[in-house]
Amino acid sequence: MPPSGPGVRVDTFGYEGYQTNPAFDPLLAKVIVHAPDYTLAVGRAKRALHEFVIGGIVTNIPFLHALLEEPRSFRTPYAHAPCRREYGALVRESTEWKPLEIVSAPTAAVAALPQNSTPDGTIAVAAPMQGKIVSIAVSVGDLVRKGTPVAVLEAMKMEHLVAVNISGRVHSIAAKPGDVLYEGTALIFLTPEDVADTASDAENTVDPDFIRPDLAESNARHDFGYDANRPDAVARRRKTNQRTARENVADLVDPGASSNTAHLPSPRRNAAAHLTI
Repeated sequence: MPPSGPGVRVDTFGYEGYQTNPAFDPLLAKVIVHAPDYTLAVGRAKRALHEFVIGGIVTNIPFLHALLEEPRSFRTPYAHAPCRREYGALVRESTEWKPLEIVSAPTAAVAALPQNSTPDGTIAVAAPMQGKIVSIAVSVGDLVRKGTPVAVLEAMKMEHLVAVNISGRVHSIAAKPGDVLYEGTALIFLTPEDVADTASDAENTVDPDFIRPDLAESNARHDFGYDANRPDAVARRRKTNQRTARENVADLVDPGASSNTAHLPSPRRNAAAHLTI
């Protein structure tokens, strides 16, 4: 049930029974609101979220609602640092959000998602999200410690490590590379077992401050674009009483924000807010 009303538009291709494609971002809908000023636009966005009801799946509507209720998030049209700083608190607040109560009309049956039966005495390591298996790093009989990555999933154009949350021995593998899994579907089954640290494990501990040679080379290439490494170009700008592009961006975005995430104010008279669900 999408929202409606003055200044509210919803773009969507969702329908009953729709299943997202794991090869792309699982975009269900975009809510676009506009108003004569920014404060009113945020208010209309809050109302639109209250009215937007999507059943049968988990969405980010509760998180967006918590974000809109955070006053520091919308102090200005392009303030986004509070979202990063308060992310944990916003996630906790989103769990308390309740959607509107609606009376559901009879609907056609939706095909059930595939499920794995868990062998006796084992615990399933499940896919944390919908995605395609890129690789599985363990074999039947392997011992794995809690926190060890055992598989790689590709979802939303990115690869995600799947780690085990208990120590144990691999009892069986429930999927293979190339399979598309839904969230909660088992990847492997573990038989709980104590796994002691070994000397080789200690030797293989990765130093988080270590910079690989390929990363160091990449950093060096990016350094060419910083003002500190291009004094001649900066001097030419100074002669004409101009600033560099990086200086302009630094004054427009929050401290520590990446320049490619800056949201500059719109030159249009009306204010608008875009919410992606």
